[in-house]
Amino acid sequence: MSLPPVITTEEERDKLFNGKGHTGLSNLGNTCFMNTILQCLSKTYELTEFMLCAEESGDHDKKYLKELVRKGVKITERGRMFDCKPLERLQKKLVMDYEKLLYAIYDVPEGALLAPRTIHNDLCGQDPRNPSLGMAMGRIEFIGYGQKDAEEFYGFLMEQMHMGLSHNVNISIDGEPLCLYDKMAIEAIKSWKGYFSTEYSKILELFYGQEYSLLICPECGFQSGTYQPMNRIHLPLPKDTRRANLNDCFELYNEGETLDEKNAWRCEGCNKNVKAQKCISIWKKPRHMVLHLKRFTKDGKKLNTLVDFPLENLSIDEYCIGYGANGIKYDLYAIANHSGDTGGGHYYAYCKDYDGYWREYNDRTVRLIGR
Repeated sequence: MSLPPVITTEEERDKLFNGKGHTGLSNLGNTCFMNTILQCLSKTYELTEFMLCAEESGDHDKKYLKELVRKGVKITERGRMFDCKPLERLQKKLVMDYEKLLYAIYDVPEGALLAPRTIHNDLCGQDPRNPSLGMAMGRIEFIGYGQKDAEEFYGFLMEQMHMGLSHNVNISIDGEPLCLYDKMAIEAIKSWKGYFSTEYSKILELFYGQEYSLLICPECGFQSGTYQPMNRIHLPLPKDTRRANLNDCFELYNEGETLDEKNAWRCEGCNKNVKAQKCISIWKKPRHMVLHLKRFTKDGKKLNTLVDFPLENLSIDEYCIGYGANGIKYDLYAIANHSGDTGGGHYYAYCKDYDGYWREYNDRTVRLIGR
């Protein structure tokens, strides 16, 4: 294996990615959900470059390896890890196996086929002699070869990748608040620090944002806001309509919900259990935004509503609060599709490759769609 590349110019980046990565993945037995998510992630070139390339320092260590060993873990050339807890070892092995898969995706010839068996074993394996992360974390819904939910699998994969790369950082807050948004920013940073001061990672940097949840008491009007990290945004779909657009979904997301009796909130203002109004906004936008269209209802039905969305320059500022409305816009580069219903179905991906062309990645089949 050659030394990892160092990317300092667009020409070097073009050489690494252009015309490559059009690689199918074998279905290992109901693993289309995994293949779909892996294909979408492989087109997140900022993460892929981080995994495959070295720093400019000249030591030829891949960038991800430097994060992998920041907690004092020692890794040999054969991938053996020392000074590492069992769960942490599984998480770091997942990261290393993902790098190997990425390397193969962008190295094999056009039309080649790969079997992502190690990733499946890392997350979904059911051999008690070699426990998987699904077994270690008690996530029995991911164990084995049965069909899984792609969105839930994405969340599990990213959480474990994040933990495998996590390390300590110093998060400090300076200055005095001058307005309401400054005060909110301080509370948001305190919350972020509470979650991630000992568990910071490149995954967090690229995929995580922060939601602001506001509870409003219907009795006395008292309000309480909290900040929660998220690596995907769950968007409700309008009901009783055959077509909608992404703005319709975001408006429903902002509207929130009224809590029922089972989830009644103890109001600090009037000291009563109330059916509070819960409103959600985005405080901190993620660098790479993952949207989950909530097509499956609580009663087991699938909403087949067609959702229109822009391919470029998506703005979500009107659904943000405070400094989250910062003008940043998004371009679409990957879609995880589901055909079928709750009783059975199939996942496949549409991805925009480095050459600017969209392709369908359907397990072993790769098909050109167009620009």
